[in-house]
Amino acid sequence: MPFGEAVRTVLQKYAEFKGRAPRSEFWWWALFYNVIYWFMLLFLTRLVFLVAIAFLIPNLAVGVRRMHDSDHSGWWIICPIANFVLLFFPSTPGANRYDVGAGVGTYTPTVDESSLSSTTMACPSCGKLRLPGQNFCQGCGNKFE
Repeated sequence: MPFGEAVRTVLQKYAEFKGRAPRSEFWWWALFYNVIYWFMLLFLTRLVFLVAIAFLIPNLAVGVRRMHDSDHSGWWIICPIANFVLLFFPSTPGANRYDVGAGVGTYTPTVDESSLSSTTMACPSCGKLRLPGQNFCQGCGNKFE
């Protein structure tokens, strides 16, 4: 996920604690927030508190959604050491228990086996190498049927 799209997504989902946020969305947001915070701290010291308060809810929301993406409870966000470790966990391929309702939330397309030939060794969606017996693409998380 590109930088601008990640920041836009976090701001659009300002206080949305349900659903999932991929690792790239979380870390691009963290970069954006820290650049803004340190800029304010160095040059506009009086506004640092306002920036911290304004971004408190989106920081928590994207953190909770990131926990959900790695199939962990959002409550882990309050335990600093575990929180930091769990933020590095990879995304759960396909659907997990934190996906938002049917048809809403993370889109998980399905790859039909009929679209694959006997010589096809790559996912038709992203092109990543497909291993025999693999149920999910390791690159994009698409489910093979």
